[in-house]
Amino acid sequence: GSRTSFDAGRGCPFLCSFCTIINVQGRKSRFRSPDDVEQIIRDNLAQDINSFFISDDNFARNRNWEALFDRMIEMREEEGLQFKFLIQVDTMCHKIKGFIEKAARAGVNRAFVGLESINPDSLKDARKGQNRITEYRAVLQAWQNAGCTVYAGYILGFPSDTPESIANDLAIIQRELPVDMVELACLTPMPGSQDHKE
Repeated sequence: GSRTSFDAGRGCPFLCSFCTIINVQGRKSRFRSPDDVEQIIRDNLAQDINSFFISDDNFARNRNWEALFDRMIEMREEEGLQFKFLIQVDTMCHKIKGFIEKAARAGVNRAFVGLESINPDSLKDARKGQNRITEYRAVLQAWQNAGCTVYAGYILGFPSDTPESIANDLAIIQRELPVDMVELACLTPMPGSQDHKE
């Protein structure tokens, strides 16, 4: 097809109980240089591939995000190269000054935001303290205002979930949150995660 993926960085500072990424990629951020990312993009454009999934678990926590976006903006705005990206981000990325605006200029047209739950108890149990449900509307709206399609990740099967609570939560999301699509996943205690150990 016309889409490929690459990682611009690895590592995540958070300790989500269901996550195995931190065991595989670590909690310390490592990242590619703007030169590396530019070469990846150019090599793929030469093969008529112009759509990318940047597979960083949380691109907003890549300490080199601005330099990477600036290079992509330069390629798009000064050279007229056409390419687009899907990235994964956390629910507080809209608090990073200029992040969403530069993302859109760099070619991000889709953003996956890991809401995980709207239940504060479930978020606490999952050690997902960085998710603040009071910020969900703002982050989703910021991406839509930038012209991006917003995917929200939502996990079913937290210990306090019931069929009734899940139906209620999804109704609230449909009614209250500006999201284009909700991607549902079942909580799965993968080997290496804190949930699996417990």
